[in-house]
Amino acid sequence: MKKQKQWDLKVADSNQKGPSILEMGKQLLIKAKIGNASEVLELISKGAPFATDWVGTSPLHWAAFNNHVEVSETL
Repeated sequence: MKKQKQWDLKVADSNQKGPSILEMGKQLLIKAKIGNASEVLELISKGAPFATDWVGTSPLHWAAFNNHVEVSETL
């Protein structure tokens, strides 16, 4: 049986403080889903990627689905 490779998805190096790009993308999904426009804006300004979850749902999908108009406009 072949051993699968393990990939380190963190973009930040070990000397850098703060969350990785991957973690910021996850946080953007969460904050859009719950409707926190100020934190969505902060994450975007810090370079959070416009990532999707495991089924392909984007932060904009979550914001629109949950009727978070301000978050949708921010995105």
